Amino acid sequence: MSRRPDTYRMKMAADQPFIDNVIEMEKVEPGILRELLDKIIDLDTKYAEGVRNRVMVPIEDVRGTGDTLRNIVGMVAGTPLGQGLPPIENVPPRLIDRAAQYGVPALSAGIRYGIPLAAASAVSDVTSDFYDYISEYGKE
Repeated sequence: MSRRPDTYRMKMAADQPFIDNVIEMEKVEPGILRELLDKIIDLDTKYAEGVRNRVMVPIEDVRGTGDTLRNIVGMVAGTPLGQGLPPIENVPPRLIDRAAQYGVPALSAGIRYGIPLAAASAVSDVTSDFYDYISEYGKE
């Protein structure tokens, strides 16, 4: 039985959709997808906690509306994806409650990951424009 060269296997892997590769990994080593998800959730939880700790003001130091708003932003931005908001006690389930329970973690992820990505993109654009300007300077 002849074995195909590694380049053939790499090309076949590149032609497959990503989800097919994940399914194949799960067949080879059961539980690997759950381990990967657990690691991602753990990293997100630690990142959210770091954001929350940097933004929020300790309760004993709150001195006005600005600090209160800062704590609200810290709570929203510091909500991990895997947790959501705790259920609201003694209130009948309503659409707004469900939206808050799932929407706040989604908004939180948008804040935690979107703002740094947007900033990095802006820096990249400025750097590229600056490089273009410098490389064309004096060529007339």
